[in-house]
Order: sequence, then structure tokens, then C-alpha cells
Amino acid sequence: MRAKYFALAFFTALPLGAQAEEPFPTPEGCSSYAGNKTGGDANCDAAIAKETNPEAKSVMLFRRAYMEDAAGDFKTYPTALTDLDEAIKLWPQNVQALHERGYLYNEYGRWKDAEANLDAQIRLTPNGSQGYQERALARFNLGDLQGTFDDRNTAAILDPENPSNYMARADAAIWTGNFALAQKDIAKAVELSPADKKKDISPLADKKRALIAFWTQTSTSGAAGCMNAEKAGDMTRANLIGDCTLAFFAATTPAAKADALTVRSMAWLVAKSDEENAASDNIVAAAIDPSPGNLSNLGYAYMRVHHSAAAIEEFNRSIVLQPNFANYAGRANAKLNLSDYKGAAEDAQKSNDMKPNEAALTILGDCAYATKKSFDEAKPYWIAAYHLGDRDDGLIARLKEAGVPIPPPDDTKPVLSK
Repeated sequence: MRAKYFALAFFTALPLGAQAEEPFPTPEGCSSYAGNKTGGDANCDAAIAKETNPEAKSVMLFRRAYMEDAAGDFKTYPTALTDLDEAIKLWPQNVQALHERGYLYNEYGRWKDAEANLDAQIRLTPNGSQGYQERALARFNLGDLQGTFDDRNTAAILDPENPSNYMARADAAIWTGNFALAQKDIAKAVELSPADKKKDISPLADKKRALIAFWTQTSTSGAAGCMNAEKAGDMTRANLIGDCTLAFFAATTPAAKADALTVRSMAWLVAKSDEENAASDNIVAAAIDPSPGNLSNLGYAYMRVHHSAAAIEEFNRSIVLQPNFANYAGRANAKLNLSDYKGAAEDAQKSNDMKPNEAALTILGDCAYATKKSFDEAKPYWIAAYHLGDRDDGLIARLKEAGVPIPPPDDTKPVLSK
């Protein structure tokens, strides 16, 4: 997959396979990989099967893995990882395979694994910018904000004519509080963009300048205004985002920093309907203070930005610390999004057994319909979810399609928890 679900505030780096020269050797097999979006190639499979040179086979395995994840389907990612594992085993210096495996680990939300692969790539190619671009993403998700800036800075130094590097460094500079550099980098990115691309980059530049304005506009309450707003339940107050930014930079403990970001994430959602900036705050909060609540918040944030694979990783971590109904319901939802109906139903049932809840019941109904194609199997769960308070348009549409009147009669209310 070439566009990351979770790039969020950061500019997405191009894949190494599309930027760098092919490492030696350059076999003919699988040579169509850069333009192949189908996820496979029978001729490539045959070439790999008969290749005996370890390095040549390693290169072709990387190429096939690139094709397997280019289609953007998580169902092919395990096969791609298997190919990359074998490629690196055959030739540990295959920088393309290391980069691609780091990329896929980032896609999965396995940030530490991604960082380790990209560390290895950078050791082999310290003067190439691509490894730093991808590692910056892993470091951000690990809460290493200075390391993120360092990688974005190195990429800009190594590839100074690439406007993407300046836009990405601007984001990293914002997170370290260097707003002056961020403004300069945004202007530099626009300046370097070709004329035919300026119409695309100018709105992004405006968005980032607006981000800086939100981060730096504070009220007379200052940092104290952030937590006071949470206590008052007022997420729409003017300049709350700036107050929470002050609180974040002023905090002296990871927990306090995470609290400020958590409040700010709610302000982004409530006041600005901005899911991406909210998710960025949840990412850093969970990384610097991996409490069950922060991990769970991040899991739900990843689902809002359509990255269910990473959401599962966070719910897994949260469940180890706090196996409650909400975490199981969240993981069930993420699994449902990835068409893992068996896993989703198991988690949803566990959630509902702990505490009957509409989220779990809706998921159970969705799983029943997806696997059995039967409204009769699904609608008892959907009806129960409605009676517990779910009035989502999607659920109402399901009930209507199943022939259930709205509201469902009370005598149709089933008992579905153990």
C-alpha cells in the first residue's frame, strides 16, 4: 500500500522502490513490479522458483512483495511479509527489502519493528533520504518527537530540492515548538514545488499555517485553561487548543503531557471536527504514557482515520492492562472492518458478556449477517442494540432493510447476554 492510513500530520514519503536505483544484481524476473497494481504476477512466481543465486532471488522476492502490498489490501500483507523475511534472510544487505518491511510494519502499527528495520537500512545507506523519511513516521508513533525532527531534518539536508521534506520537517518542528522554522519550511516547500503542483500544495500549506495558529492562540487562562475546560466539560471554548498546547509544553511528567494532549484531542473533534489532528494527539499521548485509557483512546482514533490494523495493536496492548468491555468492543469493531468475522464476533460476545452494550450487539449482528446472509440471524442483535440506545443512521438502515419497524416493538427485545 503506497498511501499510509496513519500519516496524519506528516507528509508521506515515497516508497524506496520508486526512488532509488536497483541494488546489484538486477535480475530480469519480476521487473514489472513498479507498475504492477494487481498484487501478483505468474511470470514473477516462476522466475523466483527457478532462481538459484541468493542475491538475485532476494531482489525478486522484494519485487513480488512490493506488488503484493501495492494493491493496498491488508489481506496480502502477510504474504508480502513472508517474502520480505525470506529476501532478507537470503541477503541481509538488501536495503530495498529492509525498507519495504519497515514500511509494512508501519502499516501494521508495529512501530518498534519498523524502526529496527529502518535502522538497518540507514546503517547500509546513511546518505539516502528514504530511510530517514520512513523512520520518522515510526519515531513519531513511538512518541520520540526529537528523533522525528532529527530524521526529517536529515532528509531535508540530504534531499534539499524535495518540497515534501520541508513540509514534513515543518510538522516535526511544530511538535518541538519551533514555530518559526515551521513557517519557513512551509514557505520553502511552496517555493520548491513545480508550477503544476502548486495548486495541490498551496491548500496543504494553508492548512499547516492554520494548525500553527490554533496551536499558538491562547486565552488569558493559559495552560490552566486546558484542564479547567475538561473539568467543566467545555470542549468548544475559544483558544482551548492553544491553552492545551501550552499545557503540553509546560508539563513536567509524561502523564501530565498526555493529559493535555487528550483534552486537546477532544477539542479538535468537538470544535473543529478534525479527526487527523485529534488522532495525532492520541498517538503521542499513548506513546509517552501508555496507560489503558490512552491506548484505548488511540485504538478508537485509528479507527476514525480508517486504520483498523493499527487499532488492533493498541487494543491488544490495552486489553493486557485492562480487559474491559469497551476495549473488547473496540477490537471487535476493528476486526470487523478487516473482515475477520470470527474474531470480531468472539470479541463482541466477550464484551457483551462483561456488560451488555450496543456497540458489541451491533457488531454481533453485522457478523451474523456477513457470515450467514440472514436477516433473521442478525436482527435480534440489532434490535437489542437499538433498545440499549443505538440510534445510529446505519443501524436504523439495517433494521429497516431487515423489515423491522422503527422503533422496534418492546416485545421484540431479546436477551442476548449470558
